[in-house]
Amino acid sequence: DSMGLFVILLILFLVTKKDKRNSDIFKTILGLGIAVSVISSVTGLSSIPAILFFILLFAALRRRGTADEKKQARENSKWQEQQMRQEQARRTEQAHREERDRVRNEQTRQRERGSSGGSVRSLILPRAVNKRTKIVQNFNRHFTLSLTESEIKRIVDASYLSEAWKREVESMTEKYETVYEWFIGTTNWLRVYIYVFQIQNISSDFARQEQICIETFDEVMRYAESLQFSTMDERISRVNDRFFTCFDETSFMIAYRYMQSKGKKYNLDQIDIVQNEGEIERMARKYQSTN
Repeated sequence: DSMGLFVILLILFLVTKKDKRNSDIFKTILGLGIAVSVISSVTGLSSIPAILFFILLFAALRRRGTADEKKQARENSKWQEQQMRQEQARRTEQAHREERDRVRNEQTRQRERGSSGGSVRSLILPRAVNKRTKIVQNFNRHFTLSLTESEIKRIVDASYLSEAWKREVESMTEKYETVYEWFIGTTNWLRVYIYVFQIQNISSDFARQEQICIETFDEVMRYAESLQFSTMDERISRVNDRFFTCFDETSFMIAYRYMQSKGKKYNLDQIDIVQNEGEIERMARKYQSTN
């Protein structure tokens, strides 16, 4: 019997030593088995019940170890799944952040290229030259502008080089109920110039274009200022006759206020003609008192 117990213990040892999970369990069983074996040898009692007990105990403990292992595996799987979700969320956020940075950097490069004369891309305008040309041509025809084909070509070419001209062509892709909606904006002075003048001077250099408008508006305002004893409507009518323009009060005042912002002052107030006799007598007395 003692020999049989040792055989069982040896089998348990051979099976268990490869399973690190049950190393503590094996040590406990082995210790108890040795104690029973020694007692059996000393007392001469049969060790068969002890052998059966150790077999059942080992099987129960091993089964428990397997259940614990499965539980641990499930917990590990859940933890790994959670880690994967967190990593995926982190990568998605990183991708979104990189995309936002890319768009922001691209916009910055576009502004820099626009100011330095480099190529300017647009998220609104088509890339092809003929399609951009079609946009300006349709707008020119819709609002009865006086842009020639060469001037349209100059504007389209400039939209690839100048951020400012690019925005002007982009504005022509929108739908307006009246031309006055188009006049809204920081470049209303340029749009008034393009709209009211039949003979224009278009430059691909936007700074030069602004200087052209300033010089042209200055000539118009100086002429209007020279028209003394005229109402505003009369001044505008005379201006249109002289410069072959189509100013109305709105477009004329846009040009006037723009020139004011540039430090140009013009006296366009209406000068009333003295008509009543009382005013004549008052002025006569004032003149006599000075003599």
